[in-house]
Amino acid sequence: MKKHILRFLILSSVAFLLSSCISDEESRSQTNSGFAGEWTGSFTGDFSGAINFTVSKKGMIEGALMFSPNNNSETFGGYVNQNGKFDFNTKNNFLFSGILLKEKNSSGQWHGNASGSPSSGSFSI
Repeated sequence: MKKHILRFLILSSVAFLLSSCISDEESRSQTNSGFAGEWTGSFTGDFSGAINFTVSKKGMIEGALMFSPNNNSETFGGYVNQNGKFDFNTKNNFLFSGILLKEKNSSGQWHGNASGSPSSGSFSI
């Protein structure tokens, strides 16, 4: 009897673990993201400026940072999952991570390593 109970518990645990794991490919398979559309915001800190991006129906992010006061821009790409968790980064290693909120501003911290010099700040979208 103990042998059957132990076997049941082991098989149940394995089945649970296998069913609860979601791969990156599965999380990227959105077909109608609730966050699709145009988003704008700003960032401040060691660098400051505007953030503008679009979220596609599949959750892909494409946009640009516009630095103040020189109006230089830098493009970025990333992804937002079904729960609003997003990450995007630029070629010059500015990394923005957070959670998009549909009904109010999203905010968080960013960090980077432009020109070999560490930089950081906050953002609001």
